[in-house]
Amino acid sequence: MTVAAAIHVAGLSLLMTSDEAVEALRLRHLPIKALIKSGCVSDYLAMHRDEVPMSDRDGHCVESIQAAYAGGSLLLFFTEDMPRRPRVSVLTTIALNYPTDDSVMSRVIADAGPPTLTDGERPWTIAMWCFGFACTNMDRALQDRFAGPMLLVHQGAGFTLEDAGAANRRQAAMDRILASHGVRRMP
Repeated sequence: MTVAAAIHVAGLSLLMTSDEAVEALRLRHLPIKALIKSGCVSDYLAMHRDEVPMSDRDGHCVESIQAAYAGGSLLLFFTEDMPRRPRVSVLTTIALNYPTDDSVMSRVIADAGPPTLTDGERPWTIAMWCFGFACTNMDRALQDRFAGPMLLVHQGAGFTLEDAGAANRRQAAMDRILASHGVRRMP
């Protein structure tokens, strides 16, 4: 298990399914403020063939969930787990904005270990952890669409734990499958 996979926030960890995430929030009595669904690959293909009922226009895959946590706003972003598990959304980004409970940030930082990069200030205000890949520049790491899991913490503002590489690899697989059926998604 990687360090990134060992970091839990409200019982949530990267790459868990949307059903597991909803259950983790329910077990911690964290009400969901918003749950947004989008089209799965099968939904896009069905729409392309004009075989989808009107009630299914929003799709079956979970795109994002918002909940309140630690006095802040917890945002979860998902990607369809293609090609491995069609119609199953997996968690690729956990963001906590403006928490008032400092213990949550402290625990995440402790679980992550020493940061890979900081802003150079003492004490640091912004720090980044790169898990499973080398990074020497925050801006470059954030722009690398296929980088591994990373944690970006801004003291006082919150953090983002993300596996952009996993999300983008899955998105590329979805696009290849759709293209093989003559379907192109509009941005």
